[in-house]
Amino acid sequence: MKKAKSIKYIIAAVFMAALAVLGGGLRLPARSAYAAANADVKFDDTNVLDDLQASTVNGQPFDLNAYPFVNGKAAQVINFVEYCYSFRVNMQENYGLYIYVYNPSALNFNTSTLSNKLEMAVEYDADGFPTLYRKFSLQFCSMSTESNYYRLFYKFKVRFIDTERTALLNRLNSNERRYDLSGAELFTVGAANAVDYTIAKTCKFSGYVKGYGPDANAESNLSVQITDLEVLELELHSTNFRPSNVSSAGAGYQNDLSSVYFSVPDTVLSKYGRLQKVMAEWYEFRTAPWVIVTSHADMYNAVKNYVGVQIGGYNSAVGYGLCMDRHNVYYNPDNHYMTYGWVWNVSVGASDIVYGGRTVLLPYLFYSGGTDVKNYSVTSDVLKSWIYGYNKSAYGGYLPIKDGNISRDLFDSVVDSGRIRGYNLREFDADSVDDQFNLLSYDSNHSGWDKFWQFGFGAPPTNGDYANVAPIYPVADGDIVGTDAGIAQSLYMNENDVGTFKTFRAAKKSQGETTFLFRFAHTQYYSEMIEILGSGGGNNKAYRAQETVFLDFDVIQLTFSKDGVYHVIPVVSSPIDIVGAITPPLQPANDWLLWLKILLALVLLIVLLVILAPILPVIISGVVWVVKGVVTIIFFPFKAIGAAVKNKKKKGGGN
Repeated sequence: MKKAKSIKYIIAAVFMAALAVLGGGLRLPARSAYAAANADVKFDDTNVLDDLQASTVNGQPFDLNAYPFVNGKAAQVINFVEYCYSFRVNMQENYGLYIYVYNPSALNFNTSTLSNKLEMAVEYDADGFPTLYRKFSLQFCSMSTESNYYRLFYKFKVRFIDTERTALLNRLNSNERRYDLSGAELFTVGAANAVDYTIAKTCKFSGYVKGYGPDANAESNLSVQITDLEVLELELHSTNFRPSNVSSAGAGYQNDLSSVYFSVPDTVLSKYGRLQKVMAEWYEFRTAPWVIVTSHADMYNAVKNYVGVQIGGYNSAVGYGLCMDRHNVYYNPDNHYMTYGWVWNVSVGASDIVYGGRTVLLPYLFYSGGTDVKNYSVTSDVLKSWIYGYNKSAYGGYLPIKDGNISRDLFDSVVDSGRIRGYNLREFDADSVDDQFNLLSYDSNHSGWDKFWQFGFGAPPTNGDYANVAPIYPVADGDIVGTDAGIAQSLYMNENDVGTFKTFRAAKKSQGETTFLFRFAHTQYYSEMIEILGSGGGNNKAYRAQETVFLDFDVIQLTFSKDGVYHVIPVVSSPIDIVGAITPPLQPANDWLLWLKILLALVLLIVLLVILAPILPVIISGVVWVVKGVVTIIFFPFKAIGAAVKNKKKKGGGN
């Protein structure tokens, strides 16, 4: 009974000061009537509406009428609670942080995911200014379920792993516990990405709940002061640059530079200086082998029924197979075998060789609608929709992101060499050489012979490097002059995105903002033509591809520099998914001049041989005579030395 009364008193005492509507200053006191609440319920489990109705605003009881339903109005974090802080380690078990969300549009927030997050400062400089922000998962506690207020309010607890919790408690100053909150990301059920809702508040708590301070018998004197926090609200857009040449990775590969763009108010740049650093996070995955694109309607209609199905080595019921680099190797007419670079659903004999891998599960299949597949691309939006809506298989389970319904079968177990699969958090510096990108072509590390043996006379473009590409670039007026193709080349972006980019920049410039391109990842895109085995199959009707995607990409903070002084501003931006288009393989260049040169060279060689035919035996004899003379000259010293040694041995009796 004594324990129950203690819990009841603690909950009431917390609400006497901690539940304060964000946006004001000191809030005291709350109604003590909440002390009658159920003492057997932990604070995690108390009802959100009961909590709010026990709080005060400017000394007055919480007014429910001030928070009506308003269709289309954005959600808002209205309360932040520090619960039962103590500087004593043995008294920190009940410590927790909570947020309260006012949801005027009655959105159905996902309550089963840990992808809802709070963004908060975790490091400070010597002057107490925040220098580093991080995200922490939010654990759902309760929502208003009363019929007149259904989904109007939500309550979440900030979830820390043990090391994060320990670090936070060690950082807090017991006399004034400071929390800098930039925003809260919340997922609506069915949405592809979370929405980041601005908080932009600094909360400073002082005092203690009774029993948790230095004097265990002192009455509760917990209070909170709330002030505004400077944040930048960014609108993120993505683009990519995929040059039309073979990359240094070899045949089938193209460089792929992924970027986002956003704008920053000129007033911020004037006050704090140039944009020096960008800190961003994302989840990086490479699409599973393979994305198949075809113009063969019958094959598509047959194979689509087996997408997401592990068919094993060969299933005759499918009716079609896919392969690459198929060759028949003969010892003699009765003794031969087949080699394959890659196969899916192909009957392979015991003596046949598959040297490039066998695929048993196809997670992607797209139809060109009859368009020549060599000219057909799968757009970014179509591929995103496929990823979001894929429900055909989950042999590998699901990714631990979003609301947990993205199948792992859609992605490979590895990413490009030197890169990190899964979660990435990285800060880029505009002046760091290590953060620059070098998009090297095939010719940068392959010889002319490599090119000839790889492609013969039908090579796609293999030259053209892009070196020292800066990660952070402020776009100037002169950068958007010319054709879309020219702008795309100079800014390293997708030509199809130039129109949208120009519109965005023009709108932001009119609002007094500078647009920045932020390049954050260089990966390899792969695509190659494949062969269809089956009725009406053959070459030039399908290709396979693989690319890297970046899910839940978000900017965390920006750092500005002016006269050697750095200034960090947290960012509020809703995460986006960056998924490039699937584009067809590079085709051999139609270099008529090259072919003309080769033809002329062959004609000249034939003509020269005809002209020299009468005297060719004499020329050959002369060449042989010259070669013999050269050999004689080269070996003369060695013969002379050998003769001298032999003569000496004779004079010495052979010893």
